[in-house]
Amino acid sequence: MKKLTHHYYSKLIKFKQMKNVKILLMTVLVLSISSCTTTMSFTQLANADQQQQLERNRNIHIAEVSDGAFVGRVFAGSGATVANFFTVYMRPFAAQITSEEEAYYIVNAVITHWEPRAAAWSGIPTQVRMHVSIVERASRNEVINKELSIRGRSVTWASQSAEGLAEYMIRNFVSEIFQ
Repeated sequence: MKKLTHHYYSKLIKFKQMKNVKILLMTVLVLSISSCTTTMSFTQLANADQQQQLERNRNIHIAEVSDGAFVGRVFAGSGATVANFFTVYMRPFAAQITSEEEAYYIVNAVITHWEPRAAAWSGIPTQVRMHVSIVERASRNEVINKELSIRGRSVTWASQSAEGLAEYMIRNFVSEIFQ
């Protein structure tokens, strides 16, 4: 009888240990999966009744974009990179990318947050935010006024660059704003 009881308790203890291990593994799995996603949002900033889409085949001017910064450090070239992404992704929808004087729409982008991180080893995600205002040149009416925001994965095998996230965000934004 003593052998049976001892054997029963040892199996019960092993079962409880395995159960705790399973709970721990499931917790780690859930946290890993939830940290492995990139989140992106486009938030309307003002005049909610504004036109939400642009007409295709109009001349577009992309205004110069100032470089982004984080904690006092300016990331040289980030503004030119963002302007280039807008040019690349708007070109298929535009008659042409042109000077301000010939443009129907003027795109003004301001990088408000440029935070490149090495999430692969730090667990801190890369983040990019910018304010985008699109104006009809002739009427000076603002047709789009949004904040674009993207946050990379905090758990990843390879770091996501701020440039890569900005490109992804701008490509998606541009595809949504044309009729």
